Amino acid sequence: MSRRVLAGLTALALAALLPPLGMCEYVFLKDGTVLRGRVLREGQIHRDPASGNVVWLADTQGFYMVADGGRRIAFSHKNVHLALSDPVQQQSQTLQTFTMPRQLNVFNVSPTLNRVPNFTDVGPWIVSDRPQINGSRLLKGDFLPGLTQRVQYITLVSPEVILASAAEIRWTAAYRPDEFERSTLLSILRNHLQSRKPPVSPWDQGLSLFRFCLQTGWLEEAESELIRLRDVPDASTETLVELEQQLRRAQAERLANRLEWAYASGQYQRVEELLRQFPWAYASEKALRTARTLQVQLQDRRRDLETTHRLLKQLHASAPQVFEAALREITEHLNLDTVSRLEPFRLLALQEERLREQGKQLQLSADQLVALAITGWLLGDRLAEANPELAQQLWRERQMIREILVQDHPRERLVLMEKLRQARSQDVDLLVQMLRYLPPPRAEKSPPAKLVGQTTLCSEKHKYFVQVPAEYHPHRRYPTLLVLPDAGQDARSAAEPWLQPAAERGFLLAVMPWAGGIQSTYRYTAAEQQPVLDVLRDLRRRYAVDVSRVFLFGFGEGGSLAFDLGMSHPDLFAGVAVMSGRPGPHQGTYWTNAQYLPFYVVVGELDGPRRDGNPPANEGPAYWRALFRHWVQAGFPSLYIEYNGRGREFFAGEIDDIFHWMSRKKRPATPFQLGNPQILGDFGNRDFVGIRPEENRFYWVSFGNPPGHHRFAAQVFEGNRIQVRTSANLRHVSIWLNSELVDFGQDIRIQLLAPQKVWQVRVQPDVRVLLEDFYERGDCDQLFVARVDLEW
Repeated sequence: MSRRVLAGLTALALAALLPPLGMCEYVFLKDGTVLRGRVLREGQIHRDPASGNVVWLADTQGFYMVADGGRRIAFSHKNVHLALSDPVQQQSQTLQTFTMPRQLNVFNVSPTLNRVPNFTDVGPWIVSDRPQINGSRLLKGDFLPGLTQRVQYITLVSPEVILASAAEIRWTAAYRPDEFERSTLLSILRNHLQSRKPPVSPWDQGLSLFRFCLQTGWLEEAESELIRLRDVPDASTETLVELEQQLRRAQAERLANRLEWAYASGQYQRVEELLRQFPWAYASEKALRTARTLQVQLQDRRRDLETTHRLLKQLHASAPQVFEAALREITEHLNLDTVSRLEPFRLLALQEERLREQGKQLQLSADQLVALAITGWLLGDRLAEANPELAQQLWRERQMIREILVQDHPRERLVLMEKLRQARSQDVDLLVQMLRYLPPPRAEKSPPAKLVGQTTLCSEKHKYFVQVPAEYHPHRRYPTLLVLPDAGQDARSAAEPWLQPAAERGFLLAVMPWAGGIQSTYRYTAAEQQPVLDVLRDLRRRYAVDVSRVFLFGFGEGGSLAFDLGMSHPDLFAGVAVMSGRPGPHQGTYWTNAQYLPFYVVVGELDGPRRDGNPPANEGPAYWRALFRHWVQAGFPSLYIEYNGRGREFFAGEIDDIFHWMSRKKRPATPFQLGNPQILGDFGNRDFVGIRPEENRFYWVSFGNPPGHHRFAAQVFEGNRIQVRTSANLRHVSIWLNSELVDFGQDIRIQLLAPQKVWQVRVQPDVRVLLEDFYERGDCDQLFVARVDLEW
């Protein structure tokens, strides 16, 4: 890090933070993310030439970081909700830490390692026979002239961080426990305890390992250690009972979390399985409340589903033939997720049933009850109506829409849309609502809940792999994670770390091998991005993707692609995670494109040069830090994680944190402000920037083949006013509109600020605009019903 160092904060207090950040150990961000560790701020050491005194000065343009012992997490102070010294200081437990003896000849030759070498071979972690090296592995690579292999050995183990050093080089690397194979690490610790002088008793050995496993969250291993402790001759029964209670409470907490994940992702069979395993007698009040609440909610849903099925079956016999197809579809796809759409039907049908039993006059006919079921199924429970004519009309229009969306020939599709436009008698807003509940146009029939390979349906065939969650069905929207491997990395091996976490949290997982067979670097071209965009569109057309919760992850060169693609098309994603990637040549140009798109960037502080040898060492951290200086000052909601002593590696310990981060993210539906039209081009601007001609759409503004670098800002104001400002090379802009942005019953005033020009237009919603845009993008959350084309 050259002369730049991290030091404690001064007494600077931010208005929104009490106590000051520098005195805090917990930082709560506005999205719910919790950072724990010592809060630092970037600064520099300055030496006074006259006196020779060394003074540390805070960098006012630097950013705050939380240091947790093995990594530093940078964040923007503008995104801090609350900071505390220790919210549970009275209940904090001491972490079980193991300090290993250092190798005797360490640092007898001690050059500083300023980058992690390119390893030709990395051996596995082993339990060494030499007592002074408990836990080591052999590394081969280009360390220093004359040094081609070194032994790396563990020096410290705690539930939060593991430190490892190397002989004869000043190099200490930080790892997280989940980056180790569990049985291997526990064997290393057990061997360390057995070789200590003076000897550690078997009881204290087992107790230390049990506490470590419990604090790390390795509950299965903690249970194994508890079983070992029961066999120790001098075991304390009272202590064993207390340890078992601690373990059961921790298991209950974990099961409560998994219950929430399973219920939120529609894995109801999994919920019932977890409830059967739940240790009710040991759970905390919070875990009990979670389990009982979900148990009752699931029982209520099952009861509602059974009742709705029964009422539909009774109604089916007396329903008119014209509703036969609609009722058949509803009955076939009615489940615990979709039953809420028919709540008005269920409540009113039960009311009619009670009136019939009491011999009273009925309020609704069979046709009206059927209409309630059909309109609720098509539009959701809030728009359900007991109107048979409306139900028939909507069902016909839905059939036509489904036919349009699977028609890939433009002219045939236009003919069908014109036919729908002429036949339509309802408000376009109803069609918008219908699209939100429509299953994917090319919905896959019962895809297996395992990783399978397939090919896109577009003309350019791209292979990718996909895994759907358990109990998947096309009438529920699922958060989606698209993984981009490193260049040359096998797609299945790239998917492996993500399979179980995605399945547990109900994510649809896709892996795209984007690089060619001999490609070793990402070249920052639109041609490399297009296959990924094609896969994303294919996912939307075949699977029930929650388009507001699509996330992108890339590792290595795939991380460089993920960053570049997110900046090029920020409206497609809810967040982008980059691991050991590069921000690339354009990061200083279009950093403002991330104003609504959060990034989660993970690198090693000694990340070395690219595979082609250029640019120089540490380019990853240096470039990311330069980018984050813009982001944190602007308050963009991104995180930068830098590991001590690590290079270009896969940081497996970040996977759970990435999923927690994604669980709190959702793409903004239709932002009213895209930059600030009044200050386009100034350093403090928030305008959007395009680098390539293919970057021709951002949210509700698009361009016609923009030449070269182009930028714009646009904003919607009250009173149907829209302001736009563009760079001089843009002469054509399209404004996409919906009822959230403007009132179609009034004139719309569009003002171009440079050059000065004003348009006063009256626009009507058009079903052709709606469906053609939906066909192209498959975005059921950002739906636009009108477009205004401007030229000057």
